[in-house]
Amino acid sequence: MAATSDAPTRSPWLDIPLADYEGHMSVPGVGQAEMLASQFAELLEKWSPASAAVIGCAGGNGFDRLRVEVTERVEISSPSVASRLGGRCQ
Repeated sequence: MAATSDAPTRSPWLDIPLADYEGHMSVPGVGQAEMLASQFAELLEKWSPASAAVIGCAGGNGFDRLRVEVTERVEISSPSVASRLGGRCQ
């Protein structure tokens, strides 16, 4: 019997270049990027949170829908994702 490991498996999504991911998500015939941004906007409108925690935001898709006068703080779950965002969402 093969030994198993309890070590966490690295997500393959972390190795995909952001430009490749965003290009895939924004294919006009699919519209996945727009759909996700619209759903995020609907949630922001419905709940008007003062803060939000976001898990898995890639390049910040939908962050342009934030109203900083309402949602003053956004926590991003992954430091590597936050660093890739750079100055996009300031």
